Amino acid sequence: MQPSPRMRRWLDQLLHTHDTPQRTAAAYALGVFFGFSPFLGLHTVLGLAFAFALNLNRVAVLLGIYSNLPWILPAYYTLTTVLGAAILRVQVPPGLLGNLRAALADGVVLSAGLDPCVEVYPSSDFARFEERVLAELNPLSRHGRMMKRRFHGRSHDETLDSAGRVRIPKHLIEHAELEEGPCVVIGVADHLEIWNTSRWAEHDAEIDATAAEIAEELAHGGPGAPRGAG
Repeated sequence: MQPSPRMRRWLDQLLHTHDTPQRTAAAYALGVFFGFSPFLGLHTVLGLAFAFALNLNRVAVLLGIYSNLPWILPAYYTLTTVLGAAILRVQVPPGLLGNLRAALADGVVLSAGLDPCVEVYPSSDFARFEERVLAELNPLSRHGRMMKRRFHGRSHDETLDSAGRVRIPKHLIEHAELEEGPCVVIGVADHLEIWNTSRWAEHDAEIDATAAEIAEELAHGGPGAPRGAG
């Protein structure tokens, strides 16, 4: 059943979907802004109030809001991950998302890396790092004490919010130069690293240029080689 011309005019006036591309983009941006705002429970009301006040596309505002609401993000990223795997014809590992959330359920430890990045450990893995590396540092050695203070003094326990996000303290943002622009997240064995995009590009180029030389040194027991190697 087709809506009558009168009904179509009423819907056009209500939803304001006939805007220019620029105003539609502005409406979506307004929705994204409210979606990221801390006013939980009021996102839709505030977005629609501003959409009517500014005479913007109501649908675009709602899409912007709902693309960032905490209780929608898990489902959104789950669906996009599955869709991306289907398009690329790769298989999503069984239980991947559940295992990831379970691994981070006890929170994470954010630490200033020795390189200009923020390291993100599941709490249990950081505890193992402490036992395996930091606990073996000699407390009678000045350098041993300094390294313990360096890691413990620049590490923070954080918990994930309902959307699976974590807050990064300001001094760690400054350490990794994450104040502006996008970032790069790198998986490194038992933890993640968050890098400034340009700093990672420089570091990755350095790795690529020296990888063969480093591999040769490690094979002969050079610095960084596994204990007992050489």
